[in-house]
Amino acid sequence: MLAQNVFAQSGQQVEKAPVKPVQGTPIETVEPKKTVEVKDKPADIPKPKFLYEYISPRNTFDFLLAIQKGGKRGFRIEQITAVPGGSDDVNGAFAGVMKFYGETQYEYDFIFAENVDNPEQALNSSGKNGWYLRDVLATSGDNGSSGMLGNLFVLSNIYLLERATNDSQPVNDYKLIKAAAGTGRNSTLRMQTLLDAAISEGYVPVGSYRVQNVKSLFSVDSAFCLIVQKSSVERKLEYKFVNSGRSKGLREDIEILSKQGYRVKLITYNSAVLARGTGQTAPVLYDWNETDKKVYPANLATMAAKKKSYVFGGIDVISNADYIKTILVFEDGETGNAFNYQTVKMSPKIPKQFKKNPEEYLKTIENPQVAFERFLTEGYIARDIFYSEVDGTTILFERREKN
Repeated sequence: MLAQNVFAQSGQQVEKAPVKPVQGTPIETVEPKKTVEVKDKPADIPKPKFLYEYISPRNTFDFLLAIQKGGKRGFRIEQITAVPGGSDDVNGAFAGVMKFYGETQYEYDFIFAENVDNPEQALNSSGKNGWYLRDVLATSGDNGSSGMLGNLFVLSNIYLLERATNDSQPVNDYKLIKAAAGTGRNSTLRMQTLLDAAISEGYVPVGSYRVQNVKSLFSVDSAFCLIVQKSSVERKLEYKFVNSGRSKGLREDIEILSKQGYRVKLITYNSAVLARGTGQTAPVLYDWNETDKKVYPANLATMAAKKKSYVFGGIDVISNADYIKTILVFEDGETGNAFNYQTVKMSPKIPKQFKKNPEEYLKTIENPQVAFERFLTEGYIARDIFYSEVDGTTILFERREKN
């Protein structure tokens, strides 16, 4: 999960297919007034054996092709995670989980934000044709330069677009707001001012990311970005933007606001947007579980025993596409519901003693695809996907237990 982890959700499609986003929980369903008519309706789609499908790690364009094929079969992308070591060095690699809904087909496309002159214009051009922002995928790599510092670090961002082939599609209106980051710049205050102005105009935040291009030892282009979408529904929510260059610093900022009733709605590896309804001041208590620690599977059992419910995954660190630190975040479950959590290592890391003969190690564990399907037959849902330094590409399964 790239934090997952945020999906922007729009129009009727969201009500038919609610999802757990990549970079957090969506602020709200955006309901545009205008629609685009669709002339060609898809034929009936056969129901598959399993409602979830795993998309194994692959480079950017192969991943897009895979979800496009799934969309034609009635599957919708549910979760995505960045995976280090992709064959596409600049854009990285991704793995994901798709879920079958069957009522319609889904189309997918990418906009590479750093490769277009005006990303806001490109997004709105697609929005006029029924495309809506599904997520922002952050990848890291180099900018192709060389010299004393070698290839210099750049953070790339991809807008994942989705369009459903149903009777009508929303016309989506977006704005991109940016606040420069760096020494001497009060990016938090600047972004909060811009966000407040957008909210007053009827927009809601649906995506967030960071622009960062290390051009030289003394030259870095860096900014925080928020994508906001026009909504026809009036909602009274208060929003707060926070950012921090320190992983624990971001966590501390979130916890200060969550104690005032704010919930995380969008999160990236060093910034977040939180929201609360008018008068909602009851504290929200988050439990943070780091997946790069070997104790995290035991922590999942602890969360279940305390009747904690999984809410989102957040990224703390991205470093040149080779290390992604994921935090699994839980809060008190509603009405005391109990949950059971299990994980499946879809791309298990090979222990050192088996490096020369990995097949021998794989014989000692359950086949990942078999385990994936077994949990589905046992009543679990694929709740999220993430990359762990301990376990590699991993899927988190959740099952609501009877009280």
